[in-house]
Amino acid sequence: MCSKDKRNLVIGVLIWAFFWFLCPCPAPLTKEGIRVIGVFLMTVYWWTVMSVGWPSVICLYMLAATGIQSADGILANSWGHGMTAFLAFCFIFNYAMAETGLSKRISLFFVTRRWVKGRPWLVMYMFFFSVFLVSLVVTSSAVGAMFLGIAEQMFSNTGYKEGEELPEATVAYIAWIAQAGQGMTPMSHAVTLLGISLTLSTFGIKVSVLTYCAAGLIMGVVFFILFMLCFRFGIRPNVDKMADLDIDYLKTLIPKRTKRESIVTLGFIALIVMWVFPDIFELIPVIAPMGTFLSGMGAYMPALLVVGVLAVAHVDGKPVINLAEASKKINWVSVYMMASLMCLATIVGLPETGIAAWITQTVGPMLSTLPPFAFVIVAVGVIGVMTNFMSNTVSAAMHSALIPIAMAIPGCNPVSLGLCIASIANFGFATPAACPVVGMVAGTDWVRPSFLLKYGWFGTACGVVTMCCIAYPIWSVIFPYVSA
Repeated sequence: MCSKDKRNLVIGVLIWAFFWFLCPCPAPLTKEGIRVIGVFLMTVYWWTVMSVGWPSVICLYMLAATGIQSADGILANSWGHGMTAFLAFCFIFNYAMAETGLSKRISLFFVTRRWVKGRPWLVMYMFFFSVFLVSLVVTSSAVGAMFLGIAEQMFSNTGYKEGEELPEATVAYIAWIAQAGQGMTPMSHAVTLLGISLTLSTFGIKVSVLTYCAAGLIMGVVFFILFMLCFRFGIRPNVDKMADLDIDYLKTLIPKRTKRESIVTLGFIALIVMWVFPDIFELIPVIAPMGTFLSGMGAYMPALLVVGVLAVAHVDGKPVINLAEASKKINWVSVYMMASLMCLATIVGLPETGIAAWITQTVGPMLSTLPPFAFVIVAVGVIGVMTNFMSNTVSAAMHSALIPIAMAIPGCNPVSLGLCIASIANFGFATPAACPVVGMVAGTDWVRPSFLLKYGWFGTACGVVTMCCIAYPIWSVIFPYVSA
């Protein structure tokens, strides 16, 4: 461990010690609540400046030490939480999609159509649309890595070099669109899933995949259009060489379809049906019982079923999904973080801590004078700025601080705002620290950090506008809220 990490480790411990031993306990905060705040701030600090994995593990032990819940309760609310298992099994299925070539087939479908040949702007639009589509169901880092490889093949085929504006804009846009897609659906997207889980724990409202997508996808399409206009008329790269792109060459990058890929495709279709259609099935009398059953399984269980079935199914003597191999490919650090965040979200919201009541009494009066929609803009805008400098998940966790205030403002819909917070927390584009996929492209020779800083803020601003003007009103209709 370097001296900088040692210093940050000590700072985190001092933050914890202050709240544990020295900090006063103003009502309605309780002694346990003050200790929980100390653990939360210590963990967030370490997440921001050091690592994600081990602080998430230590966080759970320290929460148990506060006495706010038993050790069994802490484990039940973290590793026993459905969201934690769901994320792990989604990662396993994403591995199967990539390993069988299904992800690449989907990725190259639009850009290899004959009607885009010789039309450079259409080539770029279809390429970015492919990024957009895949990002709706696959994690951003996987999307970024896959499309970066495809883009480099396109540059090589058309003669583009490092330092030219089109490659720089293209690689940056791959990361930005891949990351934005994480906020448009909850499928395999940890931060968005966190927002849905917080909505359930705070309000007892179950947000289905369909009801989330009802706003998320509409908002996403408008965002994509705005972002394409920025690419065409704001950045204005020279795309002339793309007219010479060899479509037949790109087709050679698509692997030959195998039985394993076909079976994984059927599993993917089954997942979409079980995630999206239960609400629709319940409206059709003949299949209403099936819709009720699938709704009862929630969003978590379908991924377990599909992964389990594909692990049992064999092709040529080998399982379609080899769980031993797939488990080695899981991003376990994200799973560790999800487990600790699920527990933190539950603990912070407990009445025994007094945290929510204290936030409402202390900060609420300062913001309660704002008109409801103005507060929504401020809240979403603040999270949009924060997520460019710190973990997207930590930014989404600000739900616990902002929602109690929203609940005290007449006319403000805290349920809709909470979902907007979870979504906008994914729109970190302007700095390498904003999210892993942006950091990944910033580490290549294709993109300068100054380019990310110059145009990334426009992407975040587009996200804030579309979130407030489109997603918030739609979710407010779907989830009406009347303040007490």
